[in-house]
Amino acid sequence: MMVKFLFLALSFFIVFNVHAEAGNAHAGYTKIDEVDGKMVSYFNFRAESITENQAITSFYPLSIQSFSNVSQRRKSLTVIAENLSQTASNDYLLQFSNDEIDGDILFFLTYSLGILSTREELVQGVTLTSNDAFRVKAKLNETFQQVSKKLTARNFLSSLTRSKSGNLAVYFDWEGDCSQIEPTTTATIPVNDVDVKMTVWCDAKSNALTATPNSREGLQSVFDIFSMNEWATIQLPQTQHEVRFWVAGFQQSWASANQKDL
Repeated sequence: MMVKFLFLALSFFIVFNVHAEAGNAHAGYTKIDEVDGKMVSYFNFRAESITENQAITSFYPLSIQSFSNVSQRRKSLTVIAENLSQTASNDYLLQFSNDEIDGDILFFLTYSLGILSTREELVQGVTLTSNDAFRVKAKLNETFQQVSKKLTARNFLSSLTRSKSGNLAVYFDWEGDCSQIEPTTTATIPVNDVDVKMTVWCDAKSNALTATPNSREGLQSVFDIFSMNEWATIQLPQTQHEVRFWVAGFQQSWASANQKDL
């Protein structure tokens, strides 16, 4: 069956009514919160794996509800792309199982791609010419990139790793602007209102900032704060707000990391 197209003089828009929880890939190890109307996720220290000897705080540009909606949108785009395949005659077939088709997919097919097909027709499979398929794939890719950008978080990491001297240390990593800071400098950084002197350096290629306590006393202060609290708040350079780390599990991770070759 040849697909019918609807060409509308409308700007592209998508409206969804999805009531799903924000994604949680690490149940029990991730907390989701909303700060000033934006979603923040917290991943805590774990001792089970070397790669999990870190706490991650991620700031998203969306509310929890909007994040859920946009995540569903990206999922719908992926389903459409996966169900578009080339035929032996060099046409393309767009075909779904009945369970895959929902209101989001039907809305996107109609109002963004201009494909007027019923659920029954989509299950049977609709044929697109190579030109139409090229246009559809280009629109899917463009929209997928736009949607993915909305889901991109600004991440802050606190990790356990060994210094050049071989000693276990706590490092903080985040994105910044190297043009606004010396390649290597020293800063007094408050951690739970305790001032800790740290060495801060910036990788100009990636604009990635790293900080670590520059003395045994400073490391001991961070160790004590992380060990005795579930949460630690830090004011990192070039950040407009304090960053909270969920440091539960830090002491166990430290003990585990001390026994492993990081």
